[in-house]
Amino acid sequence: MKIITWNCLGALTNDKKDAILKLKPDVLVVQECGPQETFPEGFQPTGQEYIGDEGQLRGLAVFGFNGFQTERLDDDNKPDIKFFLPLRVFKGDLSLTLLAAWAWHKDGQYLDVFSAAVDHYGPIIGREKMLFLGDFNTPGTDNDLASPTPDNANLKKHLEIVTKMSQKGVKSLFHTQNKVEHGKEKPEDATLYYKSDPSKPFHCDYCFASDDMEKRLKVIEIGRPEEWIKFSDHMPLTIVFDL
Repeated sequence: MKIITWNCLGALTNDKKDAILKLKPDVLVVQECGPQETFPEGFQPTGQEYIGDEGQLRGLAVFGFNGFQTERLDDDNKPDIKFFLPLRVFKGDLSLTLLAAWAWHKDGQYLDVFSAAVDHYGPIIGREKMLFLGDFNTPGTDNDLASPTPDNANLKKHLEIVTKMSQKGVKSLFHTQNKVEHGKEKPEDATLYYKSDPSKPFHCDYCFASDDMEKRLKVIEIGRPEEWIKFSDHMPLTIVFDL
């Protein structure tokens, strides 16, 4: 099973669709996506969900392909954490919980949004066969991997949230797989090049997973900027499981 999360920067245009579909996702999570997306012939979703503000052209979407279907797990009005989408993703006997994320805030208070979502969705985050993935916009603009600021306040808060999730048995797959500490990623580990500037690398897109999903992990990889920066300042994060 291949899952991809990608902030497509502004709109999922046809050239971006063509590029991301070449990776052949079973489940695709897209931030900054439009509410009514169409796909080329042969790539019609078998399940899809969308959440966004009324009148806003950008939101959070989840698409299932290759027979994977989606079922929304709540319809709560959550104005402070509106771009989080809890789903059951299933195909045949395979079923897992997916909490898709876009930690967006008009005033840039992304860590507050992330923390509030972890508190709100605590029971879901503690489930078996659970993935919590997307663009978290964290730990913040003072953690530029090209010139990091050690022990900054944003990183400290990020680590507190990560610790809270680890107590539920949920960890970042990139960090466990590569034995990298949060906040100590290398520039080549960037998932974001701020405003498409290669000299401004950040790691802010994650796939957090329950212990049983971690054991099923085969591959987790970040798209390379030489291929993706022409489409978005975020790189796609691809995760493959043996399920």
